[in-house]
Amino acid sequence: MRQLKLILAVLICILLSSAVYAQSGEVSATTSGTASVSVGSDAKGTTESDETAALRLKAEIARAEAEKAKAEAEKAKAEAERARTEAESKKDAQASAAVQVPPPAPLVAAPAPPPVPQNNTVEPTTSTETSTETQPNHRGLFLRFAPGLGLGVAWARGTMDPRPGLEAITNPRHTTLTGTIGLDIGAGLSRRLALHVGTFYEKMIFRMKDPTNVVFSILGVGAGLTWYFTDLELYLTGQFRWVGMLLKFPEVSCSDYFDDTFEWYKGPGMSLTFGREWFESPTDDNATGIGIQANYYRMHGGIDKAYAFNHFSLLAVLTFTHF
Repeated sequence: MRQLKLILAVLICILLSSAVYAQSGEVSATTSGTASVSVGSDAKGTTESDETAALRLKAEIARAEAEKAKAEAEKAKAEAERARTEAESKKDAQASAAVQVPPPAPLVAAPAPPPVPQNNTVEPTTSTETSTETQPNHRGLFLRFAPGLGLGVAWARGTMDPRPGLEAITNPRHTTLTGTIGLDIGAGLSRRLALHVGTFYEKMIFRMKDPTNVVFSILGVGAGLTWYFTDLELYLTGQFRWVGMLLKFPEVSCSDYFDDTFEWYKGPGMSLTFGREWFESPTDDNATGIGIQANYYRMHGGIDKAYAFNHFSLLAVLTFTHF
């Protein structure tokens, strides 16, 4: 059995050696054939490469010449289009000039202007008229009459001088309906500004009754100015005033009627009025208006002028103004 295995192994080795030898021969033959084929192919490929390169170069040259011809054609087309556009623009300009320039009119005599009516007193408006000329002038003589009605209060601290037959009045304070009337005269210096002086009278309509009857009356003079806001015809008037307040004690028992029944308090004050006036037209000299007026006075009186009264009023006033 062992010998049989040995014989089989020798046979297998011989078969394997024969197969390897045959395969190596085939490989050598194949290699030589391939080499010969490669050499032939290289020679043939080289020839074909040169011919292809020559054909490709000719094709590139032909394409470059075609591109150049196309570019020249596009350029010629653009120049033709530009020339056509310029010709049309010139033609349009000539047509517009022909339309805008009318033919000369024949010389004829101008007709005479129509006659102006003799009763026409309104001057025609000129093109140089400014916006300020549509507002009232506010120049020249200034006159204003101003009645009004509102609320007034008078007060003081301390005890007033005694009166025959009356109780002493301590810390008096009186609030009541108050009326006023004023008249000012002056001059309008410009379209906006007027200076004026005037006089006024202010009356506390109802008496103070506690602890005794007292009647309050105020009169005085003042000087001030009025400023016009011409766009809306609003005005602002300020005045410095010198006033006297007359107190009357109708229930006093006295031997000297004037000295015991009346007492004066005098001092400075100021007034401020804001309102609006309406003119019928810019050439009208008269105006009617309405405004709010605030007044304050501080007055001294009594023995040695040691007692002081304050007075404040807020009034609605009508104004009648003439320039």
